[in-house]
Amino acid sequence: MYAFTPIPAPVMQPPALIVGCSIKPAQQSDRMVELTFPKSIVEEFLQAVSQWPVQSLEYKSFLRFQFGKILGEICADTLRPVLVNTLMNRATGAFLIKPEGLSDVTHAEDVVKFSTAIAHLLGRSNFHAMSGVFYARFVVENNDVSDSYLCQPHRVMELHNDGTFVNQITDYVLMMKIDEQNMREETQ
Repeated sequence: MYAFTPIPAPVMQPPALIVGCSIKPAQQSDRMVELTFPKSIVEEFLQAVSQWPVQSLEYKSFLRFQFGKILGEICADTLRPVLVNTLMNRATGAFLIKPEGLSDVTHAEDVVKFSTAIAHLLGRSNFHAMSGVFYARFVVENNDVSDSYLCQPHRVMELHNDGTFVNQITDYVLMMKIDEQNMREETQ
């Protein structure tokens, strides 16, 4: 049997002023918060971590926390409370991350670095058994024949943390779109 125990909000002391990103309600849902990181912050972060390739993150788990620390310091240590409070607040519980300048597949390695920093401000990542590392990266195409609903763009995205591909407790799921091509909006 499960018991719901409300967590008092905010969990962490909210910053008086948020540095390094702008925050607003997301257009898609009242329960999502949109965090936009200006290109200058993204570039400062990428310059600070440029000596480490993604492969270093795959083999050195504590380096992932260092990436979080670097991004946190660039944001004057105001980012982590915003992330934690957003996830722990049942009125929100989700955020949309928009790092300006990281918007196509040529920046895929940088997106992994940036999303690693965000995730590791929240905590330790799980090992993803299908990809063999702490993250998964895949292409979604209209003609996909994968058995994974994540790769089928015509299906509604349904996130779950029931341990389908991990045998560890999952506290949150972070997904980032790296690139979108040849898409058109449906008119109703």
